[in-house]
Amino acid sequence: MHSTFDTQTLSEEQRDVIRAAAAHREKVFIQRSSRTGGRAVCYGHHDAFFDRRDREVAQRYLEALHELVQLQILRSAGVSEHYELTNVGWEISRKLS
Repeated sequence: MHSTFDTQTLSEEQRDVIRAAAAHREKVFIQRSSRTGGRAVCYGHHDAFFDRRDREVAQRYLEALHELVQLQILRSAGVSEHYELTNVGWEISRKLS
């Protein structure tokens, strides 16, 4: 992975997760709660990618997060199911802004 990564190959969900991680300067994490109706990708203090009427939304973002880890754009932040941008992830986030 290097700085010539083509951001056009990223899904909209992957882009959203990268932007959320960069904008909040915080980790993104997976959380299960009654508010989200199950597992969802969360960021900040109270924000998450989900739609209580459509579980597919949360599932798409969960898959996007795992794909970003495989692409080495996100990495484990040392706490279970918490992730942060890698250097490449930060480079990509600047391209997306």
